[in-house]
Amino acid sequence: DSYAALLFLDLNKFKQLNDGYGHEVGDLLLKEVAKRLLQQVREVDTVARIGGDEFVVLLEGLGPNTTVAEESAALVVTKIHESLNQAYIIADNTHFITASVGVHLFNDDETSPDQIIRLSDASMYEKKKCRTEVL
Repeated sequence: DSYAALLFLDLNKFKQLNDGYGHEVGDLLLKEVAKRLLQQVREVDTVARIGGDEFVVLLEGLGPNTTVAEESAALVVTKIHESLNQAYIIADNTHFITASVGVHLFNDDETSPDQIIRLSDASMYEKKKCRTEVL
């Protein structure tokens, strides 16, 4: 009876950082991103890197009300943005990175985990598209 949310995160301009400073710096930054993500969620939630510079966060138990679940997920997204937007000090250099975050709410009515992932990924690409149109 409770909603969950899948957040799909893609780090903006990570490739440039990884290519410009080397894979070791890129790997250290990914570890720091994972650490910061874990600090923004509850113990019952799940954070996973799914490849490259993409992460997913599964928020469980957001309640039976869609509005409350949306507000709870939005609060976590805001906390994630604030955390990831802070400076990263790696190998005596200061780096800044942002993330595009897509969100898809779901409950037991959804049958396919693949579909949930696709929908949250599509939401992330919409956010990324809007971000690049603004720049």
